[in-house]
Amino acid sequence: MNKIINNNDLKLIFTNLIFLNISQLKIICNKFNISYNIYIEKNNQIIKTTEIDHKIIIINNIKKYFNNKIPLKTI
Repeated sequence: MNKIINNNDLKLIFTNLIFLNISQLKIICNKFNISYNIYIEKNNQIIKTTEIDHKIIIINNIKKYFNNKIPLKTI
Protein backbone atom coordinates (compact mmCIF):
# COMPACT_ATOMS: atom_id res chain seq x y z
CA MET A 1 0.00 0.00 0.00
CA ASN A 2 2.68 2.53 0.89
CA LYS A 3 4.25 2.20 -2.58
CA ILE A 4 1.65 4.69 -3.75
CA ILE A 5 2.53 7.14 -0.96
CA ASN A 6 6.14 8.21 -0.55
CA ASN A 7 7.81 7.85 2.85
CA ASN A 8 7.85 11.57 3.64
CA ASP A 9 4.13 11.87 3.03
CA LEU A 10 3.50 8.73 5.05
CA LYS A 11 5.40 10.18 8.02
CA LEU A 12 3.37 13.37 7.75
CA ILE A 13 0.13 11.38 7.72
CA PHE A 14 1.22 9.33 10.74
CA THR A 15 2.14 12.47 12.66
CA ASN A 16 -1.27 14.02 12.06
CA LEU A 17 -3.48 11.00 12.75
CA ILE A 18 -3.63 12.01 16.41
CA PHE A 19 -5.59 15.14 15.46
CA LEU A 20 -8.44 13.16 13.92
CA ASN A 21 -11.46 12.24 16.01
CA ILE A 22 -12.77 8.69 16.42
CA SER A 23 -15.40 9.11 13.69
CA GLN A 24 -12.77 10.21 11.18
CA LEU A 25 -10.48 7.33 12.17
CA LYS A 26 -13.36 4.89 11.76
CA ILE A 27 -13.91 6.18 8.22
CA ILE A 28 -10.28 5.39 7.38
CA CYS A 29 -10.61 1.96 8.96
CA ASN A 30 -13.78 1.22 7.02
CA LYS A 31 -12.19 2.35 3.77
CA PHE A 32 -9.24 -0.04 4.20
CA ASN A 33 -11.08 -2.80 6.10
CA ILE A 34 -9.13 -2.31 9.34
CA SER A 35 -10.88 -3.63 12.44
CA TYR A 36 -11.56 -1.19 15.28
CA ASN A 37 -14.06 -3.27 17.25
CA ILE A 38 -13.29 -5.25 20.38
CA TYR A 39 -14.01 -8.97 20.24
CA ILE A 40 -14.54 -11.51 23.02
CA GLU A 41 -13.97 -15.22 23.06
CA LYS A 42 -16.98 -17.16 24.30
CA ASN A 43 -17.55 -20.90 23.96
CA ASN A 44 -14.58 -21.16 21.60
CA GLN A 45 -16.07 -18.53 19.30
CA ILE A 46 -14.89 -15.00 18.58
CA ILE A 47 -17.79 -12.57 18.97
CA LYS A 48 -17.75 -8.89 18.01
CA THR A 49 -18.89 -6.53 20.78
CA THR A 50 -20.34 -3.05 20.43
CA GLU A 51 -17.23 -1.57 22.02
CA ILE A 52 -14.39 -0.07 20.01
CA ASP A 53 -10.65 0.16 20.62
CA HIS A 54 -9.04 3.19 22.21
CA LYS A 55 -8.00 5.94 19.84
CA ILE A 56 -4.28 5.16 20.08
CA ILE A 57 -4.87 1.49 19.24
CA ILE A 58 -6.87 2.47 16.17
CA ILE A 59 -4.09 4.84 15.10
CA ASN A 60 -1.48 2.13 15.62
CA ASN A 61 -3.54 -0.30 13.54
CA ILE A 62 -3.77 2.23 10.71
CA LYS A 63 0.00 2.71 10.88
CA LYS A 64 0.55 -1.05 10.78
CA TYR A 65 -1.70 -1.35 7.75
CA PHE A 66 0.21 1.32 5.83
CA ASN A 67 3.49 -0.36 6.77
CA ASN A 68 2.21 -3.53 5.05
CA LYS A 69 1.48 -5.40 8.27
CA ILE A 70 -1.88 -6.91 9.11
CA PRO A 71 -3.26 -5.45 12.36
CA LEU A 72 -4.79 -8.07 14.66
CA LYS A 73 -8.27 -7.85 16.11
CA THR A 74 -8.50 -6.89 19.78
CA ILE A 75 -9.77 -9.90 21.73
